[in-house]
Amino acid sequence: MHGKFQSEHRSKLRIALASIALISIFGSTLTVRAATCDGQKGKVIFEDTFDDDSGGWESDSNAKIGGGTYTAHLQPERVIFNELNGTFNASEADYCVEVVMPPPIAPDNPVHVGIIFWATDYGNFYLVNLRPDGRSLLYRRMDQKWTRIADLTDPSVKPDVGSVVAIRVHAAGNLITPSINGVDLKKIRAQMPSGTLKFGFSFETAKENPPPGIDVSWKRFIVTSGK
Repeated sequence: MHGKFQSEHRSKLRIALASIALISIFGSTLTVRAATCDGQKGKVIFEDTFDDDSGGWESDSNAKIGGGTYTAHLQPERVIFNELNGTFNASEADYCVEVVMPPPIAPDNPVHVGIIFWATDYGNFYLVNLRPDGRSLLYRRMDQKWTRIADLTDPSVKPDVGSVVAIRVHAAGNLITPSINGVDLKKIRAQMPSGTLKFGFSFETAKENPPPGIDVSWKRFIVTSGK
């Protein structure tokens, strides 16, 4: 009886360990899946995985594109890097970017990463950004001036430094619907600007950017019709 109990116990233990392993595997898969732009609806308007520099991004001497990464370097004399696509346009659409979450420069100097949409130029656009502590904001830049529209922060959004984060915005019907890593954030009503609209990405430091500057890497940018 004692031997049989040991055999049954070991069998149950193996099953339990196997179940834990499967849960771990599937949990990891879900985590990875949540941090991508997969699942957007509608026709693809634009997609770039940065395998080369043919994606139409405006030329910048501080950027390197290739091998699946767009890496931008922010020089010490600058505190913000904005990049718009110069060959594709979108208005009502589903925008998404995958970016590697950079570490803060200092405890009081986080690096904000974000997605630009509904842009007419570098002085007029909307921006959803995110910093390492999970705080997210919606800004509007109009005539070179910034306006903070809404605090989008959700306590369930906790990006790990070095992980790939998916920042997504569905903008249609005068409604902006942002999400981060699959977590839906606050919805905001806004009037879509007229004219030809651009999209892109951004990052900035909260305070002075000390030498030698910082790098941020982007892995993917995709825009779909959202329908």
